Amino acid sequence: MTSTSAIEKLPGGRLMSLILKPETRVMLDTTVLCSSILTDGLNLKLLRAARAGRYQAVISSICLFEFRRYALEGIKQGKNSFQFTDSYFEKFMELVVFPALRGQPVSESLVSRHSYEVVKMADHRTPIGDMLYELTLMTQEQVVFILEDNNMTKPLSEFDLQDAHVWTTAVATECEYIVTSNKRKFPETIGNIERIHPIDFAKLIGI
Repeated sequence: MTSTSAIEKLPGGRLMSLILKPETRVMLDTTVLCSSILTDGLNLKLLRAARAGRYQAVISSICLFEFRRYALEGIKQGKNSFQFTDSYFEKFMELVVFPALRGQPVSESLVSRHSYEVVKMADHRTPIGDMLYELTLMTQEQVVFILEDNNMTKPLSEFDLQDAHVWTTAVATECEYIVTSNKRKFPETIGNIERIHPIDFAKLIGI
């Protein structure tokens, strides 16, 4: 597996990106999605890179539920909060998010047209913990078992177990990376899966 440590320096201190294979599976979390709808910046470029076949994006239904809730209630950026209408959000899904998935095979825990219908029918104000089983068909106990069986480097008690469903999807879909700007709640590694910041991942895929 290519790791962030494999980003090598060229003469003069410039970085050389070791480009991922197009079939490399990469989990994009809610922080990436929220940032992508706010501005035409780096995170939106990551979704476009997935659509172009630079890597295979994976998005969990839990992340999508969070994304929709934040978009409708307001995504914070600095001192401001930006709300989006349902119709704008739907258009963003159709034009940006679904194309980024490139028609990948889906499982119960991944975003598909069917699971997205479940997300839309749910009250976006519902606590995420109450939606976990409905969206993933996994109990909290099953999630803990899967993660502990995949060499979590730190105790689960140190993290938010609601995020554990994101990690479980990454394990189940054999992802190599989880792209997130959330360092506090995400472990650095889960087995062979590495957490990576969007800026570092952009360097890794050469954008």
